[in-house]
Amino acid sequence: MARLFGYLRPMTDTSASPLFPEIEPFATHMLEVGDGHTLYVEQAGNPDGLPVVVLHGGPGSGCSPKSRQRFDPAVYHIICFDQRGSGRSLPQGRLEANTTAHLVADIETIRELVNVDNWVVYGTSWGCTLALAYAQAHTEHVRGIVTGGVFLGTAHEMAWVGAPDGLARFRPEEYAAIQDMLGPTDEPLERALYRLVTGADALRARAAAEAFALYESSACFPATPRDAILASFREDPTFMAHIRLELHYMSQKLFLDTPLLDGCARLQGIPVTILQGAIDFVCPPATAHALHKALPDSELVMVPTSNHVADDAMEAARIQATNAMAKRLGF
Repeated sequence: MARLFGYLRPMTDTSASPLFPEIEPFATHMLEVGDGHTLYVEQAGNPDGLPVVVLHGGPGSGCSPKSRQRFDPAVYHIICFDQRGSGRSLPQGRLEANTTAHLVADIETIRELVNVDNWVVYGTSWGCTLALAYAQAHTEHVRGIVTGGVFLGTAHEMAWVGAPDGLARFRPEEYAAIQDMLGPTDEPLERALYRLVTGADALRARAAAEAFALYESSACFPATPRDAILASFREDPTFMAHIRLELHYMSQKLFLDTPLLDGCARLQGIPVTILQGAIDFVCPPATAHALHKALPDSELVMVPTSNHVADDAMEAARIQATNAMAKRLGF
């Protein structure tokens, strides 16, 4: 979720990208957090600047160089990490001791590692879900929030992804392929798929993972040919770990104990910017409006041409939002 579904990069001309130039981390860490998990953590930008923790999407996608490029490196102290089982964190794809509560605790461990008292929290899609869960649990350490591609893990949102009268109405062919693979079942789509991708039959697990990922990615990249999408999966060595993790979380309702909207009252007084693509098929804009309503002092920025995965218009909106947040906070 910086995407709920993030295995495929947008195929755009980067020569006129609104992103800041690529930079390298000034420090990297392999941080043991217990339960057999070790997290990849990196720091970039200005070590004396405004701290921001960047929460990637998925679950399972990992951070990328772009994760650093959405922040002015002269202004921000940029902290990125790969969540449990994701990206360069070890063991790759590990599902044990991997829940939202574990990830929230990990964020606090990272805050202590980099020795900051409070920071801006940035995350879109699944990163939005995790940002809100963390902010509501540790409000005293949150200075501001920039979020978008809003996903709150509600029953309605889960049904939109998995039920035949939701996203499937826009991707009927891909949805039918999943149904044909599963056969008759009373299980929710995400649980039935999770059973297959974690099963002993490796070929069937791979086929199920690709069918599910194609269903999502074809909605994120409607103009990208099917073969190009499938090729991107096969070139990604973390693909199976990513899908296993995503379905692990989805099959357990994202391990959320209480609805995130109910906890928004705790965030009063914290500046919040919400960015949303107006034509987001995967996380429809109604959820962003619901979050904005629950946070009356928040700013909602609708990007009229953007889908779920950021195009240049959304990236420009993100840059504007992170610059504005830094200015609002005195940097």
